[in-house]
Amino acid sequence: MAIKIDNKKNGTYTGTGDSDTFIINGEFKDGVVVSIDGGTSTKNSLGEVGTAIPETLPAALTDTNVEASLRYVTDAIVNVVYTGAYDAANPDNVTISTVASQLDAQPNATDVIEFKKSGDFSELAFTRIEKIKLASGVSVTLSNEQLDDAAGSLDLGAVNPGLHFYGVAGGKQETVNVLVEYSETTFTPSYAGAASVKYLLGDFQLDDASAGFLFENVAHKDDFATNLKDVKVTDYAVIASRADGSHDADYGQGGKGVDNATLRMGNDEYHGGDGNDLLVGHQGADKLYGDAGNDYFLITSFGGKFGAAGKQDDGNKEWVAGDLIDGGTGIDTLRITGGATKAQTVKLTDTNFKNMEVVEVGGLITAANVENVYLQLANGNYALNAAGKVNVTASSTVGTHSLRVGQTADNVKIDAGAIQANGLKFVGNDNKNTFVGTQKDDTFIGNGGDDNLTGGAGADVFVFGKVITKTASGDKALVAQTYTDVATALTGVDTIKDFASGTDKIQLNRDQFSVFTTAGAINAANLKQGAGAVATTETDWLLFDSTSHVLSYDADGNGAGAAAAIVTLTGVNTLALADIVIA
Repeated sequence: MAIKIDNKKNGTYTGTGDSDTFIINGEFKDGVVVSIDGGTSTKNSLGEVGTAIPETLPAALTDTNVEASLRYVTDAIVNVVYTGAYDAANPDNVTISTVASQLDAQPNATDVIEFKKSGDFSELAFTRIEKIKLASGVSVTLSNEQLDDAAGSLDLGAVNPGLHFYGVAGGKQETVNVLVEYSETTFTPSYAGAASVKYLLGDFQLDDASAGFLFENVAHKDDFATNLKDVKVTDYAVIASRADGSHDADYGQGGKGVDNATLRMGNDEYHGGDGNDLLVGHQGADKLYGDAGNDYFLITSFGGKFGAAGKQDDGNKEWVAGDLIDGGTGIDTLRITGGATKAQTVKLTDTNFKNMEVVEVGGLITAANVENVYLQLANGNYALNAAGKVNVTASSTVGTHSLRVGQTADNVKIDAGAIQANGLKFVGNDNKNTFVGTQKDDTFIGNGGDDNLTGGAGADVFVFGKVITKTASGDKALVAQTYTDVATALTGVDTIKDFASGTDKIQLNRDQFSVFTTAGAINAANLKQGAGAVATTETDWLLFDSTSHVLSYDADGNGAGAAAAIVTLTGVNTLALADIVIA
């Protein structure tokens, strides 16, 4: 049933028991209050089983054609069934012959709000609406609280297929602008007698519904900045923004404080604004701008042949050639937190990687009980777990995404060899990290594991010392935890593929190489070189074997203790004293 809304006077509109369309022909006049209730359906087919819709895929599976086979518009709950072969011993050898989309239940009814003209409708109250339609070229402004309330009111509750937005295919652009409102939020630490911390949070995660395809032919833009114009940063411990994207192209403008944005699928764009931000692009050719602050950009997984059926299953590789990461000002970090079952290379160039300072591989340290993720970001404690590994050794599931046994950061290579703009700091963890440096001066801290390091052009520094990781100390239930730097002994033997004597440096930190008591250069009495070099004096603390190209550390010189290998310098036959520095 079509129901026209009068935009000149107050009114409450309620739908029938069937599918209704509420038509709005323009902005409401000043002071006009309107509410719309789609009503309760008289239909109920929940639990019925529909007909399978088989769709055969091409023999050569790609990310695109698997996803495309699932991407049709429905208001039913969809259960996707894959048929084909799966080889557990070789999980990447997967063939899918058919994708059968089983409709588990038809919707009770579909109620629609149709906007015929552009305008700000953020004061409109509406509930039990399944679809919002925009006429050609129409742009509307809505609020996050308005949409959250609407999505939460749908008949099927927590398993509803979500509030869907539809534009017109082809022609002019239709846009939904979401004006994010902020509210005071409390974080209470877990220890006895803890004082609560109040902060300001703007949170828009409309796409928490079961179906991820919520925007069809509609541009989606989140505005976290407008409602913060008159807010002073000093009034709150933290001003935080949380954005969660959809399957389509999302745009976000961050606020004054920390932003935690996960853009999901689609070609997305997000601007962090001020503060220390955490930005994750996932699938698509994304453009992520950290702007001011010390920002973090994450790559959290590398997928195989399965496409993504919604925002909960981000399926495939998150890094594509069309992406852009621009850190802006501050010390900005790309962190790879996911592994892969086979070799994957992240290629960084001057085109897709700008104004960045650090590249890391590894997970996040556990937050102390005095912080959540927003406070951790704001306080500069979003730190790398440098002593840990990224490995999946047993089957596990996170949400609806299964992690395969054998996914490891050992298979991930970071190649910045094409970058000419600036040098980078590369930091590894306990995995076997592979780093290729820029054409400028780089710093490499491999930490544990048998790392493969290539400096590239420039005067590069390769650092060896104890592995330092922040750890939350103190009983979580009894006291306020603090972060403590925990040092563990360096393990593994790295390989430097292109060490240039006279240009590059090997830095040995005294926390690991404690026989050296002062910083600076070494002297000739401390370095023994030659084929099969062994210590012959008590001060031969460093040994370089010109045959194996291995630099070793012998803490007691010609004493009873054995030498320990530090690094292999491929193709290097001799070292200058100036090649090694003590720090």
